Amino acid sequence: MKTYKVIGGYTVYEQYEINVEAKDDKEAIAKAEKIPVEKWDELQSQNSDCGFTIDDVWEDE
Repeated sequence: MKTYKVIGGYTVYEQYEINVEAKDDKEAIAKAEKIPVEKWDELQSQNSDCGFTIDDVWEDE
């Protein structure tokens, strides 16, 4: 298992990140999508009506 940093948000102006343990980036995204956004670390915030989407994922060294 490796640690992956997953970044997502409602817009480019409202982003959150979380670290998850996974065997690859696809599993990292699947695990991150199951975690409520309230538990993610807030990078920047702005109110929006758009749906939450995963923007990026990479192995965190």
